[in-house]
Amino acid sequence: MILLSILIPVYNQEELIKKAIDSIPQRNDIEIIIVDDASTDKTVQSVESIKRDDLTLVKLDKRRSIGYCRNICLEAAKGKFIFWLDSDDYVDTEKFQKFIDFLYKNQWCDLVHIDLLDNRGVHFNGMDSCGTPTKIERLETLNKFHLRFEDITVGEDLILWNELKKKRIIATHYKETFYHYNYPREGSTTWLAQRKIIEEDWRKYV
Repeated sequence: MILLSILIPVYNQEELIKKAIDSIPQRNDIEIIIVDDASTDKTVQSVESIKRDDLTLVKLDKRRSIGYCRNICLEAAKGKFIFWLDSDDYVDTEKFQKFIDFLYKNQWCDLVHIDLLDNRGVHFNGMDSCGTPTKIERLETLNKFHLRFEDITVGEDLILWNELKKKRIIATHYKETFYHYNYPREGSTTWLAQRKIIEEDWRKYV
């Protein structure tokens, strides 16, 4: 049984994607699904150089939105729960193993909030944050309510979580931090969004 599908949309992260993948423990109850958004650097080659039986790479031949890529991830997922790992982030491998044990004991949940620690040492409470990395969802719950991401590149996660909050779901909070967040660096989606140039960058490809 696949307990957890780790979903990673990626675009031009040849330097960091390998670190993200290598931080994930190799277990027979985990799968990794990577959707490459038509990267123009060596991201695909970096992923293909990693020999893991639990890894699936989907390559898009045309640049799309992050929302579109997230939905491709969801359609490919087979796990009971889904976990979003941003392509420039990573997890603490040993602490992540403990989180898997927690999931087995809390399979009744529809949603699990997790905390983040960024590379400046700032801690984010998953109960207060709205980004995709702060939440692990039961795939069956998203399918039950026909929830998918909007075909946009900024704010797609906010829309989905607002819709999910309207449903009658059961949630819990895992408080031991294992997720390491790469504070927005030049060229990242968040960095571009903060400078209001993400839309013009994306529209070059559509």
